[in-house]
Amino acid sequence: MAASQYIVIILGNQEFALEISNVGSINEYQKITLLPNAPEFIEGVIHLRGDIIPIVNLSKRFNIESTKKLSERRIIAVEVEGKLIGFLVDDASQAITVDSEEIKDTPSIVKDIDGDYIDGVCKLPDKILLLVNLVKVLNHTQIEKIKELDLEV
Repeated sequence: MAASQYIVIILGNQEFALEISNVGSINEYQKITLLPNAPEFIEGVIHLRGDIIPIVNLSKRFNIESTKKLSERRIIAVEVEGKLIGFLVDDASQAITVDSEEIKDTPSIVKDIDGDYIDGVCKLPDKILLLVNLVKVLNHTQIEKIKELDLEV
């Protein structure tokens, strides 16, 4: 029985899980600088360890109302197609270990509604978590728009 580690994130009142190997870092909130004429899915940019990175508001992307003030949120940095991208979440609470037998395939209804970024469903004794793959949250066109911003320092 194989086990994998996941980070539990919170968006609104919902919990999701991210495979830990996809997460570059979890960072405290820092002021986001707005970008004029940026694509609608970009919240703005931040300076993170020498890089200027775009920030995607995951609550907006998933159409979930956030329950936290901006200053209480977390930013999860992930490399997507060679570009570092930050994802704004309400919280990143804990690491959990999940046995492969606890993971079920993504239901077809989820896949049919823009759910390519859902890698499966984790059934735990007290809850069900959707396994989100942040590398797949943005489609190719959105990633290309981020690359066009040319945010190199």
